[in-house]
Amino acid sequence: MGLVLTIAFHVALGLFFSRFLTGYAAVTLVALVLLLRTEFHPSARVAEPVADRLAQGLRQRHHPSRG
Repeated sequence: MGLVLTIAFHVALGLFFSRFLTGYAAVTLVALVLLLRTEFHPSARVAEPVADRLAQGLRQRHHPSRG
């Protein structure tokens, strides 16, 4: 959700400044399109199981009963 809000903020910023800083707006919009494409591409989901396993390992390592 934070990424989506960040993207929305930068799109709004880019559109606001597009009248004054057309180059900045163009680069920002292209970068945001690439970020969204990467974020929602099916291959981005490959890392999720790895992150889940890492989080599970960290929870086991720092479990209070294992003092």
